[in-house]
Parts: sequence; structure tokens; C-alpha cells
Amino acid sequence: MSKISHQASFLGQCTFIVWTRLCELYAEDVQRKLSFDSSSTRNIGMMITSAAQFEEWLGDNAWFQDGCVLSVGPVPGSLEASLPSTVIMELAYQIAGNFKAHSTSVSRLFRIRASGIERYYLPDGESPSSGHCLEGISQVESCCPIAFQMDTPGMLTLHCATLEVEELPNRIETVRPVSPTEPHHRGVPSFSRVKMSGA
Repeated sequence: MSKISHQASFLGQCTFIVWTRLCELYAEDVQRKLSFDSSSTRNIGMMITSAAQFEEWLGDNAWFQDGCVLSVGPVPGSLEASLPSTVIMELAYQIAGNFKAHSTSVSRLFRIRASGIERYYLPDGESPSSGHCLEGISQVESCCPIAFQMDTPGMLTLHCATLEVEELPNRIETVRPVSPTEPHHRGVPSFSRVKMSGA
């Protein structure tokens, strides 16, 4: 009897140890998932809802002087075209390196989602060009909290209620050479070959 009781007690202890370890592993797995979810969303941190906020954000990012248009979607129409519910742009500007061909360039990237669109257009016959080197983003007068223009190379105008700003990972690129016949003649990062978003 005592031997059977001893075996039962030993099995009970083993079961308890295994169960405890399984609980620990489950807790660790949950913690890893929570950490991943937190790290994957932490960059979507800025909601801009006023002209003052927008001006401050532009100032913090050098007004995107010598920046780059990566994508714009949907592609804006004329002033009379119907307005989309949201507009998404990806913009970048260089924070390390130079424009020498075949050198390494490091750029800071942003994805910007505009909502509450009131005006969004390009002059007739114009369209955004991926890789176009910006001359900067300019705020303009508007009854909307956020209103700006930027050359894409046509002068794109956007007036909206809010901007959601997501900072993407920095991009390291090799500067490709350009021919003297290309607009804005200088070496540009290879991400200039990114396609524009469709309408």
C-alpha cells in the first residue's frame, strides 16, 4: 500500500510540475504576442487635427525640402473631380548620405493618411511622378484645419480635416545615376522606381 501511495504521490508531483510549466509557457507566449502587437503599431502615433500641429510637424521634418514623393493614391483629378474619402501619400527625405551616384543614402519615410477631404486636385493634364524631388510642402489658407500644396511635379493641392502620420522604418538605398535630360538632374535614391498608386 505504501509503495502504491508513494508512486501516486510521485505521479501527482510530476503532473503538477508539467502543468505549472505549461502555464508558464502559455504566459510567455501571450507576452510575446502582446510585445509584437505593441511594437507593430507604435509608429502610428500622430493624429494631426489643426494647422498649428501640422506646421509643427512640417518644421520638425524640414518642411520636406529636397524630399521625395514615393506614392500618392488615389491619383488626384481636376478641381471639378469627385473627392475620395481618404488620400494616402508616402513621402521621404534624406537624413544621411548625399546625391553622389552609387553612394549610400538613408531616408526617413512617412505614410500619411488624409481624411475629411474638402479639396484635392492637380491642374489638368498633370499627374504625380514617383521619385520626384520636392521643393517642400507649403501650408495655404483654408477653412479646413489642414491645407497644403506640394509639387509632384504638378502643384498638388489638398485640404482636409485630419492627417494620420505613420513613420515607417528608415530606408537605405543606393543612389542611381541620372542622365542630364532627366528632370531635377542629380543622383536620386533607387526608390524612385516605386510605382504610383492607382485611382
